Amino acid sequence: YHPIRRFLARMTDYAVMRMILEFLIVVILRIRPYGGLLSGLITYGTPFLMIPITAFMLNRWGTTPGKWLYGLSVLSENGCKLSYAEAKEREWRVVKEGYGFGIPVWSILRLYKSYKAYQEWNMGWDMFCEYQFEKLSSRRKKILAASIALIAAVNLMR
Repeated sequence: YHPIRRFLARMTDYAVMRMILEFLIVVILRIRPYGGLLSGLITYGTPFLMIPITAFMLNRWGTTPGKWLYGLSVLSENGCKLSYAEAKEREWRVVKEGYGFGIPVWSILRLYKSYKAYQEWNMGWDMFCEYQFEKLSSRRKKILAASIALIAAVNLMR
């Protein structure tokens, strides 16, 4: 059982997507999104944008960059990759039931309830799939530490 690894993997995926979005907006569109409506749209829109992207990655590879970094993968009960529809349904339920749409306070409540459900292995979005955990190699731990430092540095530069 690795609820912290699962949470950090998801937050890593969100952070990477947010950095990509901000890069596209600032460098390509030459808009500074900090502190305004666009910043809020990026913050609260990222989980919704991630639903089809994450579903595609789970369907194609059984993992996402964040999950790979933390040694996690998601497969169907029979050990195959999830179908796109299954993965999309799972991701929608995670954003809704697990992450609380990222809404302040509500999100904290949903994360707490998800943690409690995890302890009882009673999370609705994982009922038809299987999580696989692998031991983290020292090389992967170094990559993980570097990625956390990079994400923290990017967030501090705002």
